[in-house]
Amino acid sequence: MSIAGRRSGHVIENSIGIAAPAEQVFDYVTDVRREPEWNPQLREPEKLTPEPVGAGTRYRVRFGRGNGHRHHREQ
Repeated sequence: MSIAGRRSGHVIENSIGIAAPAEQVFDYVTDVRREPEWNPQLREPEKLTPEPVGAGTRYRVRFGRGNGHRHHREQ
């Protein structure tokens, strides 16, 4: 783990090894609906647009610990 200061704040980096193909891991971590499985701060992901997930997909998410609501859009 490394922590580096920047003009806009701080950057925290961490890494782990995962025994799975990169495409499978990418699909997992970019699926906002599955994020609560690995991000304890994300409480309620709700998909706002129809399948499939891709460019323009929209979600409404609720975070814990007073972080409120955030809208997320796939790019």
